Amino acid sequence: MPNTLTSPEINIYAKLLIFYVRDYDAIPKSFQKYTAQTGYSYCVQLRDAKVIMAEEGTISHLIKQNKIQTLYISPFKSDPIGTEQIRPFRSLYERLPAGWDADCCGAAVLDAYHNALLYHSNRLGKENQVAHNRDIVSISKDGWCPFYTYEEASQFIVEFIKNGFQATVSTDAYPVDPNLFQWLCNTIQRDIRVPTDLEQITELQAKDFSQGTPQFPDWLFPVPGEWRLLGNLPHLEKLEFPHVCIDNFSFLLKCKHLKYLDMSATNFFEGPYLELIESLETLILPQAEITDFLFLKKCKHLSILDLSKTNFTDCSLLLSLPALKVVMLPSRNNLSHCEVMELLTADIKISEPEAEITPPPAPYLSKKKLPLGENGFYAQIIVADGHIYQGKMITKEIIQSLVKNIKANKVSTITISADVDMESIIFTADIKDGWAALALQDFEYDVYYLPCNEKYSHTTEVAPPRIGGQSPVLKSEALEDLTQIAGCVRHYIKSGKLSSLVKWVQSD
Repeated sequence: MPNTLTSPEINIYAKLLIFYVRDYDAIPKSFQKYTAQTGYSYCVQLRDAKVIMAEEGTISHLIKQNKIQTLYISPFKSDPIGTEQIRPFRSLYERLPAGWDADCCGAAVLDAYHNALLYHSNRLGKENQVAHNRDIVSISKDGWCPFYTYEEASQFIVEFIKNGFQATVSTDAYPVDPNLFQWLCNTIQRDIRVPTDLEQITELQAKDFSQGTPQFPDWLFPVPGEWRLLGNLPHLEKLEFPHVCIDNFSFLLKCKHLKYLDMSATNFFEGPYLELIESLETLILPQAEITDFLFLKKCKHLSILDLSKTNFTDCSLLLSLPALKVVMLPSRNNLSHCEVMELLTADIKISEPEAEITPPPAPYLSKKKLPLGENGFYAQIIVADGHIYQGKMITKEIIQSLVKNIKANKVSTITISADVDMESIIFTADIKDGWAALALQDFEYDVYYLPCNEKYSHTTEVAPPRIGGQSPVLKSEALEDLTQIAGCVRHYIKSGKLSSLVKWVQSD
């Protein structure tokens, strides 16, 4: 049996469905809570397989009545895969050949992976629908197909919602996160075509990481969050992770030849996954509560070890590291068996905390106190990279997913407000290359706040992101810690207040 992307508990292929209509009255009542206005159209987003399965008949009816302009279907519940981030559906639309709309009422086009599908209506009247002189177009061969009646389009779309594209993945294909695969391609500076290409990779550096959608060979297929392929790089010796959140680091058990491992920008915390990497010479751990440090006893070649941001306590473990030259430890107050430090020849650097200063209260408190909405949060509308979440669509799960994606550097723009029309108070975040330009604007009282990054107070360097994608912002008025940025966004969504852990300044 081929690998499929269907869920074992829900017998339906589609996990994400987004469509646009021009006429709000055409939207069934059952869909209206998933609807938001976008310009002159209305966008409906369904991210629940049960809802999609229950409403496939409604979707079929809307297509037959030519009410849907554009429809995107994906087996992935998160962000659209196989599309550009900035113009996701336009990038798929451009895969259609020139003149495709000459005599048909609509067309479907697959993404580069043959996993997701975009349906685009030509909005022709019934009198223009013809069934003669058709060119034979195969979606399996050409990646797209035209429809000459809306009935035909409806049948095809419903079948795709249920089963997807049958020739998706070969039996031996291996799953891989699309961004990881892009990272691998960036590293060897060309597309990866055959498995032996992986043998060329000896190091992966954070600077080469970027989001993208490269063309997948037939022995790989995209699964967001799937990083196991890292364990299949036979000559990998250096691994420097970018800002990412990974659900399962067990692939590290197969990375036995690593000499350099930097996980400072990740969400790693499971120490036992490192116990088989006996060749490690440099290890940098993230700010985390590591479950177990006993793996250190097996890392006899470690010469540089950074534990400064962890919960490490037992210094006696350091006696197991004969090659240790430099070790960075957390505060002495948290350490035990400190007497063994006198027996070490390594350079020991202890990270003593700065004198605790009670952070000032948030400088911004709206004069107009806005109560929490029915969803239990201050925010009543969130727009993240074009995805709109409104009212009860804003849930704890949505907030957790957004925070996770910010930490993983997968979000570019966010706008938050308690006012669905966004005419009174808005909080915005423009994120790029690990930096964020945050801003709070209160149009009613003419209040505008930016963060103050004192690290760059003596420079006029410009940060990578631009406010609203246009206005440049200085590094002294931007943040460069994605975890801190995610915390500010989460705090504002929940309370409508600026985080007191960041210094904010009022700007003209």
